[in-house]
Amino acid sequence: MSEATARPTLEMAALNVDIEAGLLTKNEFYRRLDDVILDLRAPDMQQIGLAIGLLDVRALKEMNDVYAPELGDMTLFAANIALRQTASFSTRFYGDDFGGLYEINPRQMPIKTQAATRERQLELQK
Repeated sequence: MSEATARPTLEMAALNVDIEAGLLTKNEFYRRLDDVILDLRAPDMQQIGLAIGLLDVRALKEMNDVYAPELGDMTLFAANIALRQTASFSTRFYGDDFGGLYEINPRQMPIKTQAATRERQLELQK
């Protein structure tokens, strides 16, 4: 692959991933979220639920100022690992605000959780 051909791919990667955190940019997160929502319209996907989890790393700036940027970087790295291991995909929204998309399949939930979910759905239908 020539350098001219490779450059757009590298630029696209840089646009879609937050270099510091190694997570999706918020624009890419929203694009993928739109894709997931469209996919959920398919009949075989009707039972899948979505949740968006938000994580606000408190005092990140203070950690950088008082203890050195390395501690802040380690904190970002820990948030990155936590989100990547649990979420379908995750993002860094702003400096210390992160989010992840979680797909919830009721068939894979524990029995007690399934029953509570059904009860809540029935309450909402009233």
